[in-house]
Amino acid sequence: MKYETDSVISEWDNVRYKHPFFGENLSDEQIDRVWNDSADTYEDGVLEDIHDRISDYLLSEGYLNKDTTLLDIGCGPGTYSLRFSNHVKSITAIDKSPRMVNRIIRESESRGVKNLSAECVDWNQYVPDKTYDVAFSSLCPPVNSHESILRMEKCSGNTCVYISSMSGNRDSVYFEIWKRLGRNYTFEGYDTRYPCRFLKSIGRNPALKIFENKMEKENCCLELCEHYKQKFSHYGHSEDISELIEDVVYSFAEDGWVYTVQNNRLGLLIWNVL
Repeated sequence: MKYETDSVISEWDNVRYKHPFFGENLSDEQIDRVWNDSADTYEDGVLEDIHDRISDYLLSEGYLNKDTTLLDIGCGPGTYSLRFSNHVKSITAIDKSPRMVNRIIRESESRGVKNLSAECVDWNQYVPDKTYDVAFSSLCPPVNSHESILRMEKCSGNTCVYISSMSGNRDSVYFEIWKRLGRNYTFEGYDTRYPCRFLKSIGRNPALKIFENKMEKENCCLELCEHYKQKFSHYGHSEDISELIEDVVYSFAEDGWVYTVQNNRLGLLIWNVL
């Protein structure tokens, strides 16, 4: 069993470190800045329908109820905490981004939510003063490791709920830019199957449920070029890659527009703490 666990961890780590954050050697401070800078504009976007369905599922199946105390790890602007707030006893929402935390506080106050408290704290340094009925995390990169999965369990006296993307490298323009730069990166390390396999290897019995939708999008090339220039500025390339970005974007275009069909898949992982 230990050999199997070690094998799963090794495979997960190998693919996880192929993310651009690691490949470009971004520091913790630089990564923090990426999320903090996106706080004011971060929205559900094309995933809103899936977020709604996941929330409805957790409530209808009884994983959350009026007696539930919940810890939301990497809460962001309150994507799930605000959806859950009318249906649980209390929520403690934590995030490392001050602007994300300020945003969820403002939104909860504007909605009159009384059972939600938010704290700006690094998950890797977080020490809870109590256990929660449910430890919850959705699309939170710092929780994407076997160590963090085990830390989630220590925060919960009952159930853990973990959500991550199973969409793979769905942004073909983004990854084509990296390929032109000679990098072979992937988002596959966020696939929910990795923590699922890890949990099974240590004797847990996780349930995995997949939620999907398909969205057709059309983007103006000029706006898309600016989007990717901003995105790649986080990596601090010394060379000017504006022309490269424009060349890639326009290679996908028809009459000045880029048309895409985006298949979105989120994996919902639920397991009981032993």
